[in-house]
Amino acid sequence: MDWRDRFYRVPHDLRHFEHEIDQLAKLMDGLAGGAAPAAVAAARDEVTRLSINVRARLAAQDRLGDLRRFRRRVLRSAEFMDSDLYEKVFVPYVETILPKTSAE
Repeated sequence: MDWRDRFYRVPHDLRHFEHEIDQLAKLMDGLAGGAAPAAVAAARDEVTRLSINVRARLAAQDRLGDLRRFRRRVLRSAEFMDSDLYEKVFVPYVETILPKTSAE
């Protein structure tokens, strides 16, 4: 069990989405090592599509608090990335697909 699991517990129905974002972060981090830009673009498009569905579902279920905690977990779990890539690419992308709620 990761230490993040204690503080940023991800609901079961968001685990697949978390896995897709983790895969995207690994692909983005691998760009410097020679990963294919097409693979990153395809993963990014899939994560964006999933984020639209997840946000709509959580809003309909009145679970925006889960979305806030989930966004925090995703940002913390990708801190392994190169710091420039993390700050300039990954964080703005996550804040775009998982915007802050009005309660924040």
